Amino acid sequence: MQRFLGRFVNKLDAKGRVSVPAQFRDVLTKQGLKGFYCAPSAIHPGLTGYGEDFFAEVDAKLKQLDPYSSDYAARATQAFGDVDYLECDPEGRVRLPEHLIAHAAIQDRVQFVGLSQFFELWNPETYPAVHAERVAELRRAYRAGGVS
Repeated sequence: MQRFLGRFVNKLDAKGRVSVPAQFRDVLTKQGLKGFYCAPSAIHPGLTGYGEDFFAEVDAKLKQLDPYSSDYAARATQAFGDVDYLECDPEGRVRLPEHLIAHAAIQDRVQFVGLSQFFELWNPETYPAVHAERVAELRRAYRAGGVS
């Protein structure tokens, strides 16, 4: 299984295009994609990017829910209704739509963060505080004996 690993910061050009890290493009290509699915996060001011493998996993989990329930509607909206497919141009760039740029408050650079099955896109000014909170949460879990 290929994974999204590492952190990268790339420039956002005046047309809203950003280069997708080559390592991420390699994972996506192995999943048969020329780009990636991208959605605004429901829990933070960042974006979630993923390929076919993660999309199929989300779809399988949704199929376990009652399609007429409010839980299904909320999750399906996030998984399908709020998703854009961003295709890479020949130079490996995607154009971020304005609504995604606004959600993540991205200005002139984009922070890519690999999280194994998916990756995140952030404003690089916003991400350090998120990273620090995540490290602090991990340390709390270690101290409490919840992480091995």
